[in-house]
Amino acid sequence: MHNLRISFSKERPNHFINVDVPIVSSYRRGKNVEELKTAALYFNNLGLSTYPDHLDNPISIDEEFVFFGRNQDVLANNKRSLEIEFLKAVNRAKLVYVVATNGRIGESSSIEIAWGLFYNAPLAISQAIAEYDDRVPLEIKNIIENNKMLIPILPIESLKESNADELFHSLASKEKPPLLDISPEGKKTVLSSIRSLIRHLEQSPIITHRM
Repeated sequence: MHNLRISFSKERPNHFINVDVPIVSSYRRGKNVEELKTAALYFNNLGLSTYPDHLDNPISIDEEFVFFGRNQDVLANNKRSLEIEFLKAVNRAKLVYVVATNGRIGESSSIEIAWGLFYNAPLAISQAIAEYDDRVPLEIKNIIENNKMLIPILPIESLKESNADELFHSLASKEKPPLLDISPEGKKTVLSSIRSLIRHLEQSPIITHRM
């Protein structure tokens, strides 16, 4: 466990209570949404709760921020609270699943992956990372690249034929190298990136429309 600390709110939007598998992905791009909902369906069929659930719909809060829900109750919580609660779900997850459509990782996804690595969350990814968004901080990219051997590739379609026991046994049986020793500057970068992301989301106006 690394000594990264961030102040979490005591509020917990109901979307994140008892989530077994938070899914990290771009929530704005069409094919990403299609793939993450398919992954969510397969996990849900295994009896595992996910965020998002396969029945959830993307709700655009503004041009940059999308979350999932089945009604407007998602909007009772501001963007800062939603992101913080997602990070908390990563910390306590049975599995953090990354949907990397076409092998691409975006800015917020990269920060969430780095957060999961530092907190030793069990991670798996749908396909190998091939590309990073230009906005991904270089230090965050380096942290992921140096530790991506810790993240087993678990294709979405492989979830369809799995059962939960087999899935977790398979992941647990994979040899897991120790987390690469990251410099103090690298640790600061992860925490700084999280804080910057949350600061960016704070006190933002809410504009609602379905995607």
